[in-house]
Amino acid sequence: MQGAAALHGAVEEQLALLELMLATTPVPEAVAAAAFALMTGVYLTCLSSDLGLARRLVDHVRAVVEPVAADDPIARGWMGCAAADYDNFGRFDPYAALVWTGRARQGFEEAGHRRGALYVRIKAGVSLWLLGRHAEAEQELRATLDAGVEFGPPSVERTACLVEVLADSGQLDEAARQAALFMAAAAGRDAPFDEGLARWVLAGVRLRAGDPAGAEVEARAASALLSRVPYFARPALATVAAAELAQGRAAEALATAGDVLARYEALGGPGSFKEAFARLVHVEALRAAGDHEAAGAALRKACDRLVEQSRRIDDAALRRSFLEGVPENARIFQLTRGALR
Repeated sequence: MQGAAALHGAVEEQLALLELMLATTPVPEAVAAAAFALMTGVYLTCLSSDLGLARRLVDHVRAVVEPVAADDPIARGWMGCAAADYDNFGRFDPYAALVWTGRARQGFEEAGHRRGALYVRIKAGVSLWLLGRHAEAEQELRATLDAGVEFGPPSVERTACLVEVLADSGQLDEAARQAALFMAAAAGRDAPFDEGLARWVLAGVRLRAGDPAGAEVEARAASALLSRVPYFARPALATVAAAELAQGRAAEALATAGDVLARYEALGGPGSFKEAFARLVHVEALRAAGDHEAAGAALRKACDRLVEQSRRIDDAALRRSFLEGVPENARIFQLTRGALR
């Protein structure tokens, strides 16, 4: 399966291939290759928000790998990556995903599989970022960047995640430098996924640096470029709303935030990537528009969602960093405490 092809087009052909894989049980010597292909399918279907198909693929890769897992550490590694992708991207449980990455790394290291061991560090870095562990996330992501090994779309996601980690941890100059390198690499390549992610993270850097007009331009471009990838299109649109709000255009920000929040609500489930950011922008747009009653109700829902998500994190230190280290999560609780005074 060609990941870039699915993100840049040829979706129908890729879906047909996924259905074929679901109907196939590989012979034992082909299990690792099948697990890799199924993992790629999980990643792509999660990004396109086809979560029902993603769930079927995860169940199938486990059914295929678990009978031979003790004797095939590489297959075990790819199974762990598939499960981590589903937990991170499909049901927003970065703690469970981090546990899976640990198991996957164990398998790859046991087999001496350098490429797999590097790949799983991308997945661990994403999980750590979503849990608010910026220093550890940066270490994992830079290790794969410095190794110079490319993994297609996950490498693009890795670079975007690194920029976000740097920005979230206050390293704005380095975040801006990495975003500029990312944009330069994506420019002129007819790769909307790459350029869309580059423009989205550049928008975030500009917003934090006090340039909301520049942020809006980049975020609008990113939203259009990522229209086939809802997982990232939603946060790009939320960034448009944040930029509008930062320019004092509360009514426009409220309309944009309401649009993106409706997209998140349509997903159902316990949460999704950057949903808390979208909810925070919606709350602050309501406050700026003077609708304090609606803002209070939206804030309570945002807080309740975070508490619900945090209950799935068994590690107390990681639970605390999720609530306090992720900027939008911390801001939601700050506003909640202020509302209770």
